[in-house]
Amino acid sequence: AAVRTVAMHPAAQIALALLQGMAMCSYTVCFPPALARLTTEGNRTAAFSITFGTGIASGAVAGLIGGFAPGWMRRAGWSPSVATEMRNVLLLACGCVLVGLLPLLRLRFPPTSAEGPQATRNGAPSPLLMRILGAIAIWCFATGAFAPFGSIYLSGRLHVPLEHIGLIFSASQALQVAGVAAAPLLYRWLGKERGIACAQIGAAASLMLLGSAGRTTHAIVFYLSLAMFQYMCSPGIYSLVMDRTPDGMRASASALQNIVSCLSL
Repeated sequence: AAVRTVAMHPAAQIALALLQGMAMCSYTVCFPPALARLTTEGNRTAAFSITFGTGIASGAVAGLIGGFAPGWMRRAGWSPSVATEMRNVLLLACGCVLVGLLPLLRLRFPPTSAEGPQATRNGAPSPLLMRILGAIAIWCFATGAFAPFGSIYLSGRLHVPLEHIGLIFSASQALQVAGVAAAPLLYRWLGKERGIACAQIGAAASLMLLGSAGRTTHAIVFYLSLAMFQYMCSPGIYSLVMDRTPDGMRASASALQNIVSCLSL
């Protein structure tokens, strides 16, 4: 990502984008098994909730800082041009990633746990995992079909002003954090399977009400509730996949989950 700020040739940008995408994909495959190794079935959902909530909240804060950072750099005399301003902001973001390596260098994983189901003899995914992945595919297809058109629906169909859409998006991020934070309570009360189903029913109802809303205010409320219920599912889904997979196969299960999600979105 840092090299992309100085490599201006299109071919170099394409090659570096491919490498950056591969690195990001590796991260999404690695972190669920790592988090599962550091937790137990009893506190795993809470750990995933903290992880997702922290990511959403820090992303929202980073968006605000990224918007103001060029002005701060200009006043400090660090950025003589607009191009330099943007490059410095991007390099600053790369530096933040490197700072995140410091706690990882001190991280020590416990030995392989015998917790969870036993692996199949040939190492193939279990039938239970395949059924879970099938449900994930349907869920990702349903949510992915609407996600690109949310802002278009609000602005084109309901004529919400652009500046209000920005506020709605910020409010949806706040509710996403709230939904993720409330997820462990829901799953502790209903169990993971029923809790996931309950959150998905809430998302489906919100989407149906959003499509039939006659007033803009009602549509905005249903849009925000959709975002909350949608993200409430994530900690339960990731935790359930890790719970139902033996420790030695969790990396493969995580890779399959990400492949299914990406193909279905």
